Amino acid sequence: IRAGELLLEIPVSCCLSVIPGSYDQVFDEELLKAVDVAGLRRQDAELALAVAVERELGEESAWWPYLKLLDCKHTFPLFYEDGDLEMLENIPLKESLTVTNRAVELLVEKSGLADVPLRESLMLVW
Repeated sequence: IRAGELLLEIPVSCCLSVIPGSYDQVFDEELLKAVDVAGLRRQDAELALAVAVERELGEESAWWPYLKLLDCKHTFPLFYEDGDLEMLENIPLKESLTVTNRAVELLVEKSGLADVPLRESLMLVW
């Protein structure tokens, strides 16, 4: 293999991506601020929305053969009961999870998508 040699070329049609501007109506000023405060990237949130929409379509999605292979185990701290944060002794972690959760809650609210599938899609994207 030589420097600069093309090893693999993937057609754009084979890449699950977001068309720029397709989620502008979801990302109002409030959500943009929450995403920024949480240290999240808008591009990741938009891709998670696209994945959630495609997963919601199930077998109707052109991406279903790929999406059904993805495993969503609830191991990332996007899944917890309201009182769970109160038990955390690590204040910076508690604050970080609180602002992240607020951003995710707003994303769910403004997108109109179901909470758990959207959180799972965020975990897949992150």
